[in-house]
Amino acid sequence: MIKKTSFKFGLAAAVALGAAATACFAAQAAQEMIDGVWLVQNPTLALRAADGSAPPLKPEAEKIYRERQAARAKGDASFDSATWCASLGAPRMFLVNYPFEIIVRPKHVAFLSDWNWWARIVYMPGSYDKNASAPPPPGISEARAGGGGPPAGGPPPGGPPPGGPAGGPPGGPPGFQFGAPGAAREPEPGSTGFAQGNWEGDTLVIKSDHFSGKTLIDSAGMPHSKDLKLIERVRLIAPDVLEDRIRFEDAETFTKPWEAVVIFKRQSKVSRGEDVCLDRIQAGEPAVRESKE
Repeated sequence: MIKKTSFKFGLAAAVALGAAATACFAAQAAQEMIDGVWLVQNPTLALRAADGSAPPLKPEAEKIYRERQAARAKGDASFDSATWCASLGAPRMFLVNYPFEIIVRPKHVAFLSDWNWWARIVYMPGSYDKNASAPPPPGISEARAGGGGPPAGGPPPGGPPPGGPAGGPPGGPPGFQFGAPGAAREPEPGSTGFAQGNWEGDTLVIKSDHFSGKTLIDSAGMPHSKDLKLIERVRLIAPDVLEDRIRFEDAETFTKPWEAVVIFKRQSKVSRGEDVCLDRIQAGEPAVRESKE
């Protein structure tokens, strides 16, 4: 009887172990399949909530948004510093009609946008040495962040050309919470914020904060403050279809948190090419291509 019971227990344990291993391999395969070049299915000018409703903007933010939409309809995009090649910021850089590449590594996940070759780096657990003497710059400095509106007269005279890669070298606070209290120093605010990630099965969960407050959420001019926090859940819903469910939290801008869902299609026959925003402007082309050609 004891032998029979032991056999049944051993068989059950083996089945459970096999199921766990299968689930683990499936999750790992899904994580690896996120690697590749992607393009937003429907380039988005004005972002809507997941249920199709308008974002819950506070009255002052709503007023700014409406004024910017009206100005853009008349051909005036002076509120948008991307028109002189400053950063699009996140999530906007993934809502426009430019491919981006995702590169998954154990300590970092890189989102490399074709638009002016900007990058967003997500720091995974273990990517930070708390004993390091110098904290890593998580993004770009305020001087290079750009975003919600160009300074008077355009780019600062004598300064470096606007635009360029964000992200910075590996590093970041330990743990997985906003504010990173364990860091030697607070991350520097930037146009794409400071992003920390981890895997929940086959889903990449990204939490971003430390935004500069100077970028736009969408190309229609939706504002946000420096207190913006993004929580994203990125997962494959089909072999060549990627979903990004984005939760926005910003008490200065919105009456409550809200979610948007963005779908991307894999671009198996598209390779990333060089894009220089200033060259495009000099050639008489728009700084940002908003819709499909």
